[in-house]
Amino acid sequence: MKHIKVYLLILIASLLIFSISCEKVINLNIEDAKIKIVLNGIISSDSAVIVHISKSRHILDNAQISFLSDAQVKLYENETEIGTMIHIGNGFYKINYTPKKGFDYKVAVSHSNYDDAYATTRVLNSVQIISIDTFTTYGQYQDNNLNFNLKFTDPIDEKNYYMLTLINNFYEMQYSDTVKNIDTLYVGPDTTIVYITYGGYVRTPRRMFVFPNTEDVIIESQLQKGLVFSDELINGKTYTLRFNTSYYNFWGDTNRVYVQLKSIPKELYLYYKSLQQYYNNHGDPFSEPVMVYTNVVNGLGIFSSQSIHSDSLVFINTNNQVYYYDK
Repeated sequence: MKHIKVYLLILIASLLIFSISCEKVINLNIEDAKIKIVLNGIISSDSAVIVHISKSRHILDNAQISFLSDAQVKLYENETEIGTMIHIGNGFYKINYTPKKGFDYKVAVSHSNYDDAYATTRVLNSVQIISIDTFTTYGQYQDNNLNFNLKFTDPIDEKNYYMLTLINNFYEMQYSDTVKNIDTLYVGPDTTIVYITYGGYVRTPRRMFVFPNTEDVIIESQLQKGLVFSDELINGKTYTLRFNTSYYNFWGDTNRVYVQLKSIPKELYLYYKSLQQYYNNHGDPFSEPVMVYTNVVNGLGIFSSQSIHSDSLVFINTNNQVYYYDK
């Protein structure tokens, strides 16, 4: 019995030593976690400039993100001031100015409670879609897919970055309690009796991102909103990008699908890449923490641009079968 007690004491001591040796001490300088301005916005040459301004949270703060409605936000084009952006609600600032391709833009944000922050980007030229071919593959369990072959030519002698996005525009019947229903109960020579109720379904326009699947070797990140890649393997070449999506993504009777090839700067490419890695590691206790890329000086967030070349196709959904209709 004494021998057993001695062995138990040795075992417990060994476990304690092992647990102590496996501990990793991480020093966090909580006091230095300074609150910063957060600037987010992606501009393009076909719309006015809109950005969102908020503030970061302390590492121990579980409150919702707070937007800033009283910041001073200015837009610059090639270092020349364009004007002051106006707060339009919920932290969004807008200026009625359309950026130009080939020009540099900067958004500078100042606030009395935080350090000034700014970020810059260049609006690039778009890369044209040469053609889009489609065909259908049928699965064993009605997992039918619509396949796309998208052809384009990558500009030579320059580094290019892209995002491929699918957007489905369709109509959906949605319930609305403002719909007025009038039912005539009686029509007489002097009196008409009607019964009025409220509530009914309305044909409502919807716009939905469609997730594209692919095994194409040039794709580096697959996000919910699209495929991200560079011209590392296709510089200066005419290339056919292959991807597909499920028929279940075509909810409407008539679906106009916009295929968008976006030319994006390096900072947006790095942001999307880090965002994909963050999603992959999130919730995994054995993975290293991922810092999402930011190009905001003295702040956080991403301010960048995109130049879009888009083509559209219309698909008719009839009896769970989707047919190509027209461009």
